[in-house]
Amino acid sequence: MDLDWEFPENPKQMLNLSILFNKWQEAIKAEAKATHRAPLLLTAAVYFSVDFFLSDVERSYPVQSINRNLDWINAMPGSIVRRWLWACRCMEGLGNPKTQISIRSGPMPSAWAQGMIGC
Repeated sequence: MDLDWEFPENPKQMLNLSILFNKWQEAIKAEAKATHRAPLLLTAAVYFSVDFFLSDVERSYPVQSINRNLDWINAMPGSIVRRWLWACRCMEGLGNPKTQISIRSGPMPSAWAQGMIGC
């Protein structure tokens, strides 16, 4: 199950996102128990940073809820990609020590999945 909410607009919506992840994980566990099947994986597409620092509205993802409830996240690095380069390549943003963007910014590194833009 994948959630693609682009993007929670304020702190209240971030709180609601945390509640949604909690309830969704509860429902997945209940469904698995009732059907005797493996639980579904829960994933979400998220902004490329825990904090929305390129926005006028300060807000942060609910990292504890993400770590507790999601199997992985899909970082959407569209804002950090140089669009004029028309080639498939690795995104450099998650490990660049000269930026605020870092895999160490909150969610567990094992939960990150990063797509390739423009390929």
